[in-house]
Amino acid sequence: MTALVGPSGTEAPTPATRTGVAGAHTGFRFRPDIEGFRAVGVLLVVLFHASVPHLTGGFVGVDVFFVISGFLICSLLVQEHFRFGDISLRGFYARRARRIIPPAAAVIAASTLVIGFTQGSVDAVRGAVDFGSALLYLANWHFIAQGNNYLAGDASNSPALHLWSLSVEEQFYVVFPLLLVLSFALVRFVRMSAVRIAAAVVGASCAVSLAAGVVLTASDPGYAYLATWARAWQFGAGALLALMLVEPPGRASRRQGLVRSTLSWAGLAAVLAAATWFGPDTPYPGVAALVPTLGSAAVIAGGGGPGSCATLLSSPVMRWIGRLSYSWYLWHWPVLVVAKTWMPDLGLLGRLGLMLAALGLAWLTYAVVERPCMTTTTLRHDVSGSFSLGLAASAIAATCALGPAAYAVHVESADTTAMPITGMTWLNSTVKGGPVTPSASAALHDGPHPGECNLDRSTVVPADCSFGPLSGTPVVLFGDSHAFQWVPALQQMSSHLGWRVSIRTQAGCPVADYAALAGPQARLSDPACIQFRNDVLALVTRSHPRVVVVSSFGGYVQGRDQIARAWAGPLAELASSGARIVYLRDTPKPVSDVPACVARHLSEWSACTFDRWRPPDPVAERARAGLVADVGVVDMFGYLCPDSHCPAVRGGVLLYRDDSHITATASRLLAPALEAELRKAGVTD
Repeated sequence: MTALVGPSGTEAPTPATRTGVAGAHTGFRFRPDIEGFRAVGVLLVVLFHASVPHLTGGFVGVDVFFVISGFLICSLLVQEHFRFGDISLRGFYARRARRIIPPAAAVIAASTLVIGFTQGSVDAVRGAVDFGSALLYLANWHFIAQGNNYLAGDASNSPALHLWSLSVEEQFYVVFPLLLVLSFALVRFVRMSAVRIAAAVVGASCAVSLAAGVVLTASDPGYAYLATWARAWQFGAGALLALMLVEPPGRASRRQGLVRSTLSWAGLAAVLAAATWFGPDTPYPGVAALVPTLGSAAVIAGGGGPGSCATLLSSPVMRWIGRLSYSWYLWHWPVLVVAKTWMPDLGLLGRLGLMLAALGLAWLTYAVVERPCMTTTTLRHDVSGSFSLGLAASAIAATCALGPAAYAVHVESADTTAMPITGMTWLNSTVKGGPVTPSASAALHDGPHPGECNLDRSTVVPADCSFGPLSGTPVVLFGDSHAFQWVPALQQMSSHLGWRVSIRTQAGCPVADYAALAGPQARLSDPACIQFRNDVLALVTRSHPRVVVVSSFGGYVQGRDQIARAWAGPLAELASSGARIVYLRDTPKPVSDVPACVARHLSEWSACTFDRWRPPDPVAERARAGLVADVGVVDMFGYLCPDSHCPAVRGGVLLYRDDSHITATASRLLAPALEAELRKAGVTD
């Protein structure tokens, strides 16, 4: 979703001396239908996030607002240029600071205070970081850096997730006025009108951005969804439309009126069709984004004439929702995320009730913060005051975010005492609550060292990461991040076992060849993953290690036959090197973010227990039956799940650092158990 930005009808393009220009030369006027169209956009997103049935593509509400914003901002800047002969960048950014920052800062401040003082240290720290990135208008790049896939729900627990679009929009606001000023300056050198030059520049930029979006969606849809350059063309579409409508339209004929009314209804139908037909499996934004984007442009282009959808969109209810849309959007997601923390099984009626509560908060924010900041005469005529207001609001929000987070971490660390954990006695502890090792907030970063040895998606050639005696028995650890999580245990064992272990792991890249079975999971068929697998297989064939330990996440695909076929080729190639193959079965998969849960339930760890379940593992079954040659099976599942349920904490040891991987502390403490299991499998003496 996006910041729902548009003129209020009385807002001037620039403060003070440039008031009262709305409608000058461009034919631009306040459009009540656009205000109502904003309601369509926010309703689609809010209902989508509430998981309303049959609205699987409600995320296209974002596209609606991107187009609206591009249209409105370009219209205001163009009319300012025609009226005064230039564009005041300082005035423009002052208006954005006054319009965008105060409501967002109010929501961020309130959300972080509630999270910081009602939830644990992990939620407080994550909230502070996520909202902090939003205050810097870099939230989209922050979530990209985390490897989140919006449509896959990877970031669904972040109360700041929705602010990615606000960041994209603010980045557009930084660049677009400069692009327009440059375009208008070219009129001195090119024998074309200023509007035509601007249209050519914006059109070329849109073409490049759209091409980038299509290419990125095909290779990395998670990145493309959040990336600014894959979305800029949607703002550009609105801006191009504004440039096309610069001149006041003449009196339309009946035929022209019919065409425009048909266009508006067709555009609205396209947006609604996308909202119901699209879903998480739709490659997006890519080519599919043309449907809601062009549909939104058609609604705006259709105008407010008789017979158009403007009659519906201009109704009092739609306009009222449209006025509240920005604040409603800001509130709805944090309200839902915080509530689901305490009530994870909310039904549809509960979620809709929360959306109505968020609407109430939106009305209050609009009345107390948003409207006063936009209509106060002093601020409207004071550029410096507008900037000061934005900076002050941001500073208050940042303080509200960092203060509770720092306090929560301080309390957690003060309550945590050093826990002498040695050997395997901690597995027999009957302690059910209290401090944990590592602490919940420390667990977030309690991964294997060196972390860079687990290659990221941009790396193809395996890194040279090894540990253990230089002349020791050559051993290769091969797999994805679920293999990499056992590095601390292997480091603990390597010296007395005399193993020289080479790490060959890449996040999200399994040993098995799932490329042909990947379906919508593009990551499994990523050329970088395929190249990584081939490089490691060639390395093993060439270097002839004594032992190869393979491990991967067990839930990439379903189906026993598919899994067995995908593993068969790589295992056979590894075995041809003469190495002893150790198949290290996958660890339990928690259903929630364990550190966050434990931070909220330090007094009763059992609140974070999850059911013991694991996907079928035909590789282990076939190896144990002797159907796969030279493969020994090692299973650590029982140490992590000793009975019908899997604890988050055993003996004061926090076992997981997220919703998938064990902590480095747990891995290191499980080294004796792993060594014993290797010995049972005949791998060690």
